[in-house]
Amino acid sequence: MVQVWMILLLGSVLLRAGGPEMHAVPKWPVAAAYLAGMLCIALSVHAGVTVLGRAMDRTGKFRNVIWADRLLVAGRLLAIIWHLVGVFVLGWVELVHSVLGNLVLVDELAAILPPVLVIVSGWWAFAAIEVRLRASSLIRALDDSRPVYPVFSRWSYLSGQVRHQVLLAMVPVSVALGWAEAVEFAQVAAVERGLLELELARRVGLGVHLTGLVCVFVTAPLLIRRLWSTVPLESGPLRDRLIDICRSQGVRARHLLVWRTHGSMANGAVLGFTRHFRYILLTDALLDTLREREVEAVMAHEVAHVRLRHIPWMLAAVAVGVAMGSFVLLGAWELAGNPLPFLTSPTWWDRWMGEGARTYDGVVAQAGDIIAMCGALLGALLVIGPVSRRFEWQADAFAAKLLSRDDLRMEATTVTTEAAHAMIGALDTVARFNYIPKGRFTWRHGSIGYRQARLQRLVGGSTNRLPIDRSVGWIKIALGIGVLGVLGIMMLGG
Repeated sequence: MVQVWMILLLGSVLLRAGGPEMHAVPKWPVAAAYLAGMLCIALSVHAGVTVLGRAMDRTGKFRNVIWADRLLVAGRLLAIIWHLVGVFVLGWVELVHSVLGNLVLVDELAAILPPVLVIVSGWWAFAAIEVRLRASSLIRALDDSRPVYPVFSRWSYLSGQVRHQVLLAMVPVSVALGWAEAVEFAQVAAVERGLLELELARRVGLGVHLTGLVCVFVTAPLLIRRLWSTVPLESGPLRDRLIDICRSQGVRARHLLVWRTHGSMANGAVLGFTRHFRYILLTDALLDTLREREVEAVMAHEVAHVRLRHIPWMLAAVAVGVAMGSFVLLGAWELAGNPLPFLTSPTWWDRWMGEGARTYDGVVAQAGDIIAMCGALLGALLVIGPVSRRFEWQADAFAAKLLSRDDLRMEATTVTTEAAHAMIGALDTVARFNYIPKGRFTWRHGSIGYRQARLQRLVGGSTNRLPIDRSVGWIKIALGIGVLGVLGIMMLGG
């Protein structure tokens, strides 16, 4: 979810920059109010996590870790809400522009730096708990004859969180944003110098802009694999078996990579839309901790996301959620007229912001844009959760079905106990290694315990058209209709 928040932060800054300018924004009062709010949130989260960490040391109860994690989430939400207040009410974006000017990418990144630092400071506080958890697991690792990794420092934990969560979204989005701004500057310069007419410059600029965006997001895995510490998986029987799994499903990848996390995470991932820029990653801890059959199950799960085209369908789900959420909320706002008149009263703003600030004008002028953005975010979140969870269930079932084959080139008729338990065991080890309670529900993946129960119910059942396959089929039909509906509304509106 951190990636979603990063995109929201940048999106709010871009939306405000494209709106009407606020009048006579007072620099130092705005800076003091905005930064003081961020500092209060950061200090409160740090204090709360520190207290919970000490309670964990004193009582040994894991529930303190769970509450510390929830406190981090609450702190992120508060930082984002206060950032939106700063952007659309206080005039934070105007202040940053007045100090730095309209430099390509620099002013946008500077504007979102405070909430990003609040998020990072939360990880810094939580790192102390994570370090103690890893240190306490050393004896258990030795008893289980598992590899023992050096206990990482708070700085290495913080670096990993920033690279794996913040930069995962920020790097490609920032490159795309920088490209868009550069194209816009070049377009304006070409018109001013008489090199191109205005209409032709717009068409050329649009084509160059879209081409650049496609190139950025197609090649983003090249950047991400460099940001994350990865090396090719060494040759051997396991690698050969994993490649056979890919080939049996017609899935091609540029490399199978070991994702070096220094034992801090057991996970797998797929990066990339096309085979030339697609990487399948398995973390070092996952390869060292799981049995070979369980590694194959994780690999089959990741292959399923590619084979079943979950990534493009997830993008379609996001598009439908964004469009429908913004349409519905904006329509409701317009039908209601002005449901919050006290917030759009110039007298109210003058009392709190001062007669000279007049931020009221900018807020009212962009009320529709703000409502549309909130609707888009809400719609995307509501759609992403149910769709993503079912894609995960389908990938789990796909892995159990694939591993039920005696020969990868031959279809299996029933899901075997051994195959289902390979995926169940992999999930069990991942949960234990990453300190994830099996009953803990996450919006995109659900709970590990529920996923294991679904796998257990597959044992002995036919592999032909599993129930989850039918459910996902209906979801794809609904998404297809939704995409067509959104396109139709856009064409009629245009």
